[in-house]
Amino acid sequence: MAGLNWLAIVVAALSAFMLGGLWYGPLFKHAWCREAGVNPDKPNGHPAMVFGGAFVLSLIAAAVFAMFLGAKPELRFA
Repeated sequence: MAGLNWLAIVVAALSAFMLGGLWYGPLFKHAWCREAGVNPDKPNGHPAMVFGGAFVLSLIAAAVFAMFLGAKPELRFA
């Protein structure tokens, strides 16, 4: 855990959070809601809890991915 680049983890979490917001927001909101059977006009929770939880989960995912990669991952190109 000490060898992880925490700035990179936070930046990765922020980018995943923002990309998810763009993907499930203006780009495909109506298609996603229709296929998931969700009413887009009726939120399923308090927005602060939903977005806060999404960011925390993005942060956890980025940290776990960084732990699997290690401090200095080797970059190989095919």
